[in-house]
Amino acid sequence: MSHPAHPPEESSNHSANLAVGLCLLIALGAFAVIVAKAPTVGTVTDESFAIVPPQVDAERLAADRAKHYGAVDFDAIAKPLAELEKSVRAANNLQFGALDAQGAHDLQIMTLHQANDVITKSGIEGFIPSGANMYKACAAEFEKLLAAVRSQKLTADQAEKDPGDEFAEYRSQCGNAFGPLVKSGVIKASGEWSDPVSGPLVFDIMNRFRWATVLDMRLPPSQQLSPYEYEVLTRWRASIRAVPVAKRLEWVVAAGRELPSFPQHELIGALLLEKGDGVGALGAYEEACKLRRTDLLLQRKCEFLRGRMAAVRGEH
Repeated sequence: MSHPAHPPEESSNHSANLAVGLCLLIALGAFAVIVAKAPTVGTVTDESFAIVPPQVDAERLAADRAKHYGAVDFDAIAKPLAELEKSVRAANNLQFGALDAQGAHDLQIMTLHQANDVITKSGIEGFIPSGANMYKACAAEFEKLLAAVRSQKLTADQAEKDPGDEFAEYRSQCGNAFGPLVKSGVIKASGEWSDPVSGPLVFDIMNRFRWATVLDMRLPPSQQLSPYEYEVLTRWRASIRAVPVAKRLEWVVAAGRELPSFPQHELIGALLLEKGDGVGALGAYEEACKLRRTDLLLQRKCEFLRGRMAAVRGEH
C-alpha cells in the first residue's frame, strides 16, 4: 500500500503514491512537528526555534477519531474490502522489486474502483476506519522486523532493501517502511523507536494517510484524516530535515488553510530561519505574536528575533 501523499496536491500524484509508497512520503513529502519549547518562559536561544518531532497526546487522538469517523459495518463491506486489501498488499510488494509503471497504473485504477465499492456501503467517513485490520497487521509485522534488527538478525541495510521471505508478511502489509522511517527520525537504524510513546502513534497516523491516498481522486487524504491526525502529520513532516524547506513550507501553509488553530506562522518562521531568511522569519513570527498575545514564550521569541535583526542591521 502506498504511504502518505501531500496536501493540497494529493490527487495529481495518486498513481505515484500507490506505486512508491512510504518512500514517496519522505521524498515528496510525508509525517509532523512542534516548535521546541524553551526551558523557561524567560529563556530564548537559537535552539528555541528548532523544529522537533511531536509529542502525541494519545487521549486527544482517540477522542478526535471517535468524533470524526463514522462507524463501520464490516460485514456489509466484507467482499469489496477483501478485494481492496489484496490490491493494497500487491502495491506494497511492488516497493521491493522493479517498478512496472504500467502495472502500477493498472493497479491504481483497480484499487480506486474497489475503494469506491467500499464507500458505497461505508460512506467516505468510514473509509479510513475500514483499513483497521491492515493498520493492526502492519504494526505487528513492523515490530517483528524491528526486533530482528535490534537482535542483529537483520542489518539495517537488509531491513530497508529486502528483509527476505521470512518477512514476506511485513512486505505485503507495510511496504518498505523501515528506511524512510529511519531517514525521518521516527526510528533509529538500530531498530528502536526514537520516541517509544509517540513514534508508534505517528506510524499509525501515517498508515491511515496511506490508506486514504487510495481515494485521493475523490477527496484529499488531508480532508479524510481527523483534524488532530492531520495536525500531527503536518508537524511531523515539517520536522524532516531531509525534505527541502520549500516542500515543508507547502505542507504547513496547506494545513493552515484547513486547520483554524494550526500555528502556521510560527512554523513558517522556524522553517525560514532554517534556510537563513531572518527577515522573512521575523515577519512570520510577528504575525504569530499578533494572534497569540498571551503566549509569553512566543512573545519572547519575537523580542529575541527583533534584537537579532537589529544587530544584523547595525541598530542600537
